[in-house]
Amino acid sequence: MSSLLLFLIICSITPHIEGWGRVGHSLVAHLAESLLDERALKWVKTRLTNQMSEIAFWADTIHFDTDNLFGFNAWRWSKPLHYINTPPWDCNYIYERDCINDRCIHGALKNYSTRLKTFDNNVHHQQDFFFLVHFVGDIHQPLHAGFNNDAGGNGVSVRFMNSTATTNLHSLWDTGMLTHRMRTEFAGNINTYYAYLHSKMLNEASKINDDNFTQWASESLDIVCKQIYFNEMNVTMNSSIRYNLGEWYYQRSWPVVEKRLIQAGARLGALLNRILIKHTESTKPPATTTQRGCYNAAFSIKFSMLNFLFIFLALSYSIDTKTVV
Repeated sequence: MSSLLLFLIICSITPHIEGWGRVGHSLVAHLAESLLDERALKWVKTRLTNQMSEIAFWADTIHFDTDNLFGFNAWRWSKPLHYINTPPWDCNYIYERDCINDRCIHGALKNYSTRLKTFDNNVHHQQDFFFLVHFVGDIHQPLHAGFNNDAGGNGVSVRFMNSTATTNLHSLWDTGMLTHRMRTEFAGNINTYYAYLHSKMLNEASKINDDNFTQWASESLDIVCKQIYFNEMNVTMNSSIRYNLGEWYYQRSWPVVEKRLIQAGARLGALLNRILIKHTESTKPPATTTQRGCYNAAFSIKFSMLNFLFIFLALSYSIDTKTVV
C-alpha cells in the first residue's frame, strides 16, 4: 500500500473538527499559489513561506495536542474563528447576529486580510498569512456555516459507503467524500487529482474571482439548507439517530465538494494578488550599491567643480586687488 493511500485512509477515519482536512486545505493552497502573479509569488516565497500548501493546515494543527504538545491551550482563543453558527434552519446569514464582535470566520477574514495589507513586521505578516490561507479554505466547506444546535454537523452520526466505522456529517464533508473521490477515480494520486482541479479552475476562474466574504458564507449556508442534511430517502437528518449514506448521497455531493475547493483556490489566489500588490507597488527596493555609488560619484563631481570655481574666483579677485595697489 502506498504511503499516500495509507495517509488518505487515516484521514478518512480520523475525526476532524475544523477545515477540509490536510488534503483539502493543501489542494486549495496549491491552486491559489498557481494563480499568484510574479510579484506576489516572490513576496510570498521570500517573506512568508516557501510553499503555501505546507502551511495550509497550520491553523488546525495548533489546536491538536498531538501536534502542539505544550502550546495548544494558548490558541484556544482562535477556535471560534474557524466557523459561523446560525440558528437551525434559519437560512439567511446575518452578520450582526451570527458574528458578534467579529468572533467568527467572516470577522477573521476581514481582520487578517486587513492586517496583511498594513502590518510590516515579518512575524505578524507570517501568522496573518497562515490564518488567512486556512480560513479561506474553511469558509468554503459548507458546514463551516452550519447550525449551532449540532455544531455544524458534528452531532449527526453517519456511516458512509457501507463502512462499519461511524463518523459524523461534518467529517464526511471535511475528508470522507474527498478521500473516496481520490481513491476511486484518481487511484489515490494527489498530483493527478490536483491537475484535474487546476484545469477546471482555469476554465471557471473568471466567474469566481471576488472577495465578498458575506457571499462566501451565504453560499455555504445555502448548500447546508438545500442539500447536506437530506439523506437518500430525502429525510432530514438530525442528531437523534445514525444514518447510512451511500452511492446516491455521494454522487449528489462530490460535485459540490469539488466546486467549493476550486472556488476557494481561485478566490484565495485573487485575494492575495490584491492584498500583496499594496506591498509590491508601494515598497520601493533600496538602492543597490552600484546605484548608490553612481549617485555619490555624480555628486562628488558636481561638488568638486563648485570647489574649483570658488577657488578660481578667489584667486582672480586676489590678483585684481594686487594690480590696483
